[in-house]
Amino acid sequence: MDINNLFIVNLFRDIIHLPVWYLQKKNKRDPKLWIFGSWVGNSYSDNSRIVYEYVIENYKDIKAVWLTNSPAVYSKLSESGKSVAMINSKKGIDYCKKAGYAFLTQGLRDVNHWYINGIKQIWLWHGMPLKKVGFDHHLYRNAIKDRIRELFPFNNHAKSDNPYFFVSISDKWNSAFKTAFHINEDKILISGLPRNDTFFEKSEESLITNINHSFGNPVKVLYMPTFRDYSQLYGEEPFNPFGGFGFNSDEFRELLEKENLFFMYKGHYVDLKISKLKQDFGNRFLVLDDSMYNDMYSLIKDVDILITDYSSVYFDFLLLKKPVILAPFDYKDYIANSRDFYFDYDKTIEGVRAYNWNELLQIIRDKKYYFPVNALNALHLYKDGHSTKRVVETVIKDSATINS
Repeated sequence: MDINNLFIVNLFRDIIHLPVWYLQKKNKRDPKLWIFGSWVGNSYSDNSRIVYEYVIENYKDIKAVWLTNSPAVYSKLSESGKSVAMINSKKGIDYCKKAGYAFLTQGLRDVNHWYINGIKQIWLWHGMPLKKVGFDHHLYRNAIKDRIRELFPFNNHAKSDNPYFFVSISDKWNSAFKTAFHINEDKILISGLPRNDTFFEKSEESLITNINHSFGNPVKVLYMPTFRDYSQLYGEEPFNPFGGFGFNSDEFRELLEKENLFFMYKGHYVDLKISKLKQDFGNRFLVLDDSMYNDMYSLIKDVDILITDYSSVYFDFLLLKKPVILAPFDYKDYIANSRDFYFDYDKTIEGVRAYNWNELLQIIRDKKYYFPVNALNALHLYKDGHSTKRVVETVIKDSATINS
């Protein structure tokens, strides 16, 4: 089906569903039933997962249910005794109709967005944005078909009287969230991100343990670039930082050996995996995928150096008080063809910069990287590992007012 026909089919479906949406307002919702989802129902991860597991562990009087589109996630949670349902199943739809709260990481489609009219949405989001998002994103503003479909409340966060709370790490993002999601400032909950609580735990991913054992406790470097919109919109190849910018595989391998480095690469989930890189760059290089670890942020905790460009992981990593190397290889092209930023990249985003691989490898050789302490103090209100507790206690307090 071509894109124009698909748009018409989806638009017709939206129109048909409108009466169902508005009739849901009569549903009696249970403040003790909470639903959770992440990344359009396709993964068990991120902020929603952390809150879900915290609630299960600490609040036995609350029915916490994970919703998913993934049979693998469903099986995993079912076998461990956790409450889970497929998003489009009768059970999943019933949970969406009855739940008092929905905890979302990526958007309305983390759960069944057709059946959540009247639910209180807790937007945990998936990172503090540097790049513009939502209504602020110029490519979104020009996407006429998307704008038409978002006239319908179940497709549009701003049209469904939600989010009820929007989680943030400090008031530095208030103006951004207000314009990006058309929400009032009193909806913004400054609690810290739940996924960052993992940084304050002692557990170690088995992958990290194996790397330390196999390579004699090497310096562990993690490279996490963000995605590029142009690869999505124009069918271009996903961003491959190893395919240009002066990259030399022989020089790269030599540096890893000489400096006892282990280099991990994690591309954004939107971009296709560059799986062939593993065999090209030797045994000290690894392309990460979700099957290699239990929790991504548990892995990040034990990384020694982060390399990134415009990704929100920069703001997370500040809490670890470890070095960051910024690699804005395609800065001008990114601004022109992908997204603009909420912050001045040169003034607010602290860290040593490399604009090609020669500069990046030289920074590592000379150890000219450093921990961006000023950025940490300026951008994080809390640095204590209790973000999940603050989120949950806020919702518990809110739920107590419903029957009082």
